[in-house]
Amino acid sequence: MDAMSLCRLTECTNASRAVRNSLLKELRAADAKELTALRSDVEAPVRALHKAQTENRQLRQQLAAPDPKVRSLPTQPRPRASRGRS
Repeated sequence: MDAMSLCRLTECTNASRAVRNSLLKELRAADAKELTALRSDVEAPVRALHKAQTENRQLRQQLAAPDPKVRSLPTQPRPRASRGRS
């Protein structure tokens, strides 16, 4: 391989490396944007779940107290699921 061919090969390799790096940067930016969106989408339901769990725990503690200020509501019986036997 002569020096000219080697030089062209090196230029080609460097150019393809630059293109690949550019594409990787674009992919990383897109991934970062998607992760940010996913985190913000998950934040609200997690916050609501945590609030509900905290309130539930507080109500259970009040209900377990000697003089509870909370009354449990009566529940209706649930129908049993049929098993589909004929």
